[in-house]
Amino acid sequence: MKPTPAWEHERAQLYLGDALMTLEALDAFRFDAIVTDPPYCSGAVSETSRVQAPGQGRRSETLRRFPWFRGDNMGTAGLAWLLRAAANVITCRRVRRSESEHQTQKPVELMAQLVNVVAPVGGLVCDPFAGSGTTGVAALSIGRRFVGIESELEHLQTARDRLDAEISQRRFAT
Repeated sequence: MKPTPAWEHERAQLYLGDALMTLEALDAFRFDAIVTDPPYCSGAVSETSRVQAPGQGRRSETLRRFPWFRGDNMGTAGLAWLLRAAANVITCRRVRRSESEHQTQKPVELMAQLVNVVAPVGGLVCDPFAGSGTTGVAALSIGRRFVGIESELEHLQTARDRLDAEISQRRFAT
């Protein structure tokens, strides 16, 4: 059964629910790109706290089904190696804590650059861990459509407000 959007516009939809189950139910959608920042061990401030937080509140059936989700498969050392080995690194200004509406909010500029590379103009971008909706704002700002999934109502409402503001600014038809 296809889920009902919690919020909808002709260029964007937001779904409230579990990312994996909602993605399975949306299999009729043909996304041009999935651009996301999954919440693996979000909030860990050290290697010790990262290791001590396997699953970060994920349900046990999710951990059994997707064993790679247990803990953080890439620690700080792995990330440092990856960044040194990368040929293309996108740089932009960080989101200041005082400007942030979500604990792991990414800059719209960064997400717009990523979306621009992976989705054609008019294409459909999905973020199954939508958070505050930055990927959606970025997608709309550069002429893409957007589907977001968020499990937390508070974050979904923030994403909805940010998408509404972007749509009003761009004057998309309803």
